[in-house]
Amino acid sequence: MLAYAFDSLEKWCGNFVFCAKQCYEEMCCIYILNDKDLMKGCMLVMYVKIEWNHTYIDHPKVYFLKIGMDGYETKKLELYENGKICFTYDDIEQGTFLSEKPFEEIDEYNFSDKNESMTAIYISEEEFYYEWNARIK
Repeated sequence: MLAYAFDSLEKWCGNFVFCAKQCYEEMCCIYILNDKDLMKGCMLVMYVKIEWNHTYIDHPKVYFLKIGMDGYETKKLELYENGKICFTYDDIEQGTFLSEKPFEEIDEYNFSDKNESMTAIYISEEEFYYEWNARIK
């Protein structure tokens, strides 16, 4: 069962695999039933990319989020279709702010209807900082 859990994590970034092995070694994860249970059982820093396809001029098209171990956003980068960039971290707010609510399960951010759709995926720390560093000077 444990080998399956580690193998199935290969689709995730390396820090998830590391956390899974570390949690097992430290016995903080008692049962690993599936990937979602593993994420709940381990305190992880997560990186998320959300693409929002819509027709609103004043809303971002792409979000890059760093979610802290407590489940709250610690960094956010927003990209607009017109080239506008907003970001926030710590006490710095440039056109946006950190959410006061914890990050939901990633499936909650995936939807589609006739007017808009949203797709959320986990990304690696490297991908997050590639995007962040390319835009935040």
